[in-house]
Amino acid sequence: MLKIQTKASQISNLTDARYFAAWDVNWLGFNLNPEAESRLSAVEMKAIKEWVEGPKMIGEFGNLNDKDQLISAVSVLELDGIQVGMFTEIDVLEGLEKVYVIQEWVLEKASDLEWMEEKLAERKECVNSFLLNLSTNGIELDLLDEAGRTLLKKLCSEFNIILNANIKPEQLDFIQNELNPEGISVTGGEEEKVGFKSFDELDDLFEALEITV
Repeated sequence: MLKIQTKASQISNLTDARYFAAWDVNWLGFNLNPEAESRLSAVEMKAIKEWVEGPKMIGEFGNLNDKDQLISAVSVLELDGIQVGMFTEIDVLEGLEKVYVIQEWVLEKASDLEWMEEKLAERKECVNSFLLNLSTNGIELDLLDEAGRTLLKKLCSEFNIILNANIKPEQLDFIQNELNPEGISVTGGEEEKVGFKSFDELDDLFEALEITV
């Protein structure tokens, strides 16, 4: 069991899926974004899904704005939920009332935290969790000033926040005790060759996350 709920994102191969499932992550996010080069086909996703059990299965669809396509994917792929992007429109989100929805927000700079509260409040009733992505644009938790940390803490207290940042093991106490988000997100990636990939950095993080009895 892990100290903080954890989502593994952008899964595109069985190696990643089995690794993260073995660490008992809470959510496995499969890359089904139609605009992504490394996206999985429905057949590939189903094949991987058969080899893992435990985590909730989330389909990641980017900024897809087709409500019917999203609902159909949940049924056909037997998903536990979906993740959409920040440009998926509110009226689409409102039409997904029976679907577990995570919406990702990619911050370009730390100051974006200043207007984030208003955006999330507008969608709070139709989104279950918000994934705040600081890592894509290299926003480091250690470099946030006091105002930035206060804003991030406030967001975590008002909304279900899954934090995607370049998280280091030594930052976990701060994240758990000060920010207290709903969860954190880690990212999968390409295999070095079929069936092989180094997980050295993630091993350090998960060992720090693991609850020891």
